Amino acid sequence: MLPMKYLSISLLAAVILSSVFFSPIAQADEEKTEMTAEEKKAAKEEAKAKKAVKKQLALRKRIAFKKKYKSLKAALSAAKKANVVCYAIYSDPATCPVCIKFEENILQSDELKKLKGVAVCYISRSPLSDLGLTMKPSGCILSPDGKKIRDLHYYPSMSAQQYADALSEACPKLELPEETADNSN
Repeated sequence: MLPMKYLSISLLAAVILSSVFFSPIAQADEEKTEMTAEEKKAAKEEAKAKKAVKKQLALRKRIAFKKKYKSLKAALSAAKKANVVCYAIYSDPATCPVCIKFEENILQSDELKKLKGVAVCYISRSPLSDLGLTMKPSGCILSPDGKKIRDLHYYPSMSAQQYADALSEACPKLELPEETADNSN
């Protein structure tokens, strides 16, 4: 049996060695736990942002061009909610033969009815002079906040598909939240 003196020294050496060798490991484990908590928080925020984008995309897909709003204010409100543009049109078939052709051949066409997630539509029977829509038929594309982006007019020689393509091309793809715009595909 070892004398008590050697046993105490052995025990003291073991304590010193364990604090030297195992203390950094304990600290590293604590840091790892902190990083994991930060990583969990970041992952939770990313999942929340992805969920918001999916919700936005689902809402965009439900926005159909065939629905016509009764007021420009209502159309802009729907456009803002879905983050799509508003297509404002001045057309009056009661006083304009070209407007009759425009509404029958273009606005009532299957090509435009199939457009989803592109734009909401508002048709005015009176001029929208503040938007520069005074000729019949004429139209313009507005951002969700009501600012004019560009004009989009009808020409009698246009087919419904050409008009639908022109509308789709003219409507900018409004950005989704920045964090996940690249992950939305």
